[in-house]
Amino acid sequence: MRQPVAHYPLWLRLWHWLNAAFFIMLIVSGLALHYSTPANTILPFQTARILHNFTGIALSIAYLVFLLGNVFTANGKHYIPTRRELTEGLWVQLKYYLVGIFRGDPHPYHSDDHQKFNPIQKLTYLGIMYLAAPVVILSGIILLFPEMVPRQIWNFAGVLPVAVLHSALGFLLSLFLVGHIYLASTGETIAANYEAMFTGYRSVEFHPSGTHSGEPEQDGNDVASSGLPQVDAKDVADESTKPTETSMEPGSRDVARSDS
Repeated sequence: MRQPVAHYPLWLRLWHWLNAAFFIMLIVSGLALHYSTPANTILPFQTARILHNFTGIALSIAYLVFLLGNVFTANGKHYIPTRRELTEGLWVQLKYYLVGIFRGDPHPYHSDDHQKFNPIQKLTYLGIMYLAAPVVILSGIILLFPEMVPRQIWNFAGVLPVAVLHSALGFLLSLFLVGHIYLASTGETIAANYEAMFTGYRSVEFHPSGTHSGEPEQDGNDVASSGLPQVDAKDVADESTKPTETSMEPGSRDVARSDS
């Protein structure tokens, strides 16, 4: 039986879609700043400059909200991979992306309220959100205030290395966005992940025992992460209370009843 389970809090959904809108505006305005010519303009240069600066500041503020949200809520735990995910889980998920997804194999990791991301997603988001994003924001601030850097570094204009780094990371993040949109369509249905990010709820398969797929073991590791079948403690307890049938001689059952 499938039931909706709260998956993405409101603050995270608002941040996600605002961040997506800001980032798309940064891509368009950034391309205009780099490649527009008087004969072929994506956006007028001054319009692109103002839009890029404004949305860059807005995205920086949104990123600060993301960091604080992960510090003061439980959402931050979903980005931390376990040791088993770093050893076995990465290979399992990679095989699924390269082969299993095209054969219709089941997902090796199920997203639920205990585990939102598979091992590859966790490492990717760690690199993007906690490494690339801070650097691109910091380099953007330096480009906005170029007097912050020396005039020359190794006989180059001091702002040049910063500009190259900012542009390179911008292209990298643009590629990530394309991959992110595609992989979001590889859920249980094409639209399942998009719907969850709009509504905040994800449809989860519940077992008759009341547990659902992906519920963690007592030691804190996800059963779904291990790829092993889930065993519910309640089922084990029920089995242990069942009477054990043994072979008895004719009449012995009557004797036992009369003794009691």
